[in-house]
Amino acid sequence: MPRIPRLQPALRRTPLLAAAALLGLSSVALAQPGAMFDKLDRNGDGAISSEEAAAARAKAFERLDSDGDGVITRAEIDARRDLAQQRGEMMFSKADANSDGQISRDEFMAHGGMMQRADSDGDGRVTREEADALRARMQSQRGQQP
Repeated sequence: MPRIPRLQPALRRTPLLAAAALLGLSSVALAQPGAMFDKLDRNGDGAISSEEAAAARAKAFERLDSDGDGVITRAEIDARRDLAQQRGEMMFSKADANSDGQISRDEFMAHGGMMQRADSDGDGRVTREEADALRARMQSQRGQQP
């Protein structure tokens, strides 16, 4: 596989982000190893073929190459990292109810996050349909295709 020289320095600085991006993984997939495998195993045969891995890399390349010029620049990697940091700060601020710069156990447990957002009918359970609808809303907010 040909190397992309301009990508190499950025990869060394952000190895987890870069590895996830190169494999086409989301932060959710990183947090849930089974989900990561399932995401890569597109045909569900219990194995990740070289074709499935190549398809994930190609999709990741397209996501990282935000201007579509066929190369991934340091600026594109930095922008992605900056966006992830902004999202993390926003999530922290929402959970830190008393704004003391710390998230107590009570604040953490009270912050339902994804569960509350996904449970559209308020029955205390999240169905596959509700999870899919939340994923589509989140992707739409990020300007991605569901």
